[in-house]
Amino acid sequence: MVENTTGSKNTSIGAFTLDANTNGSNNVAIGNDALTSNNTGSNNTAVGLEALKANTTGQKNIAIGWLALDNADTESDNLAIGTGALGGPIDGGIQNIAIGNNSLDANTTGINQVALGYDALSDNTTGNYNVGIGLNALTF
Repeated sequence: MVENTTGSKNTSIGAFTLDANTNGSNNVAIGNDALTSNNTGSNNTAVGLEALKANTTGQKNIAIGWLALDNADTESDNLAIGTGALGGPIDGGIQNIAIGNNSLDANTTGINQVALGYDALSDNTTGNYNVGIGLNALTF
């Protein structure tokens, strides 16, 4: 929390965690580079190496696992649990749930999706309101 100015009630454990945070509050970052780019995002939880790494202003995200939700920058209300879960080129995707390694990892603008299982919905990029449960569910 090198640049923290007005942010409060943050927890930072690990190298470069919450490094760019200025005004974000109520964040938890555990693991090297977790929430490292966050500056005004609040109410986020990132546990794992590079979890929520690119987040800058996103709110109310939960990322648990190596590279979980690592490319999201302004997206909010996402839950990612597992290595690489929601860890793709996300760009506007909100209110998604990805539980399982690599689940929803290609998602860009898709919203309100539920992926449970290894590689579930891993090919989905822009689809909305999908539910995939199980190994490779809804994967082409």
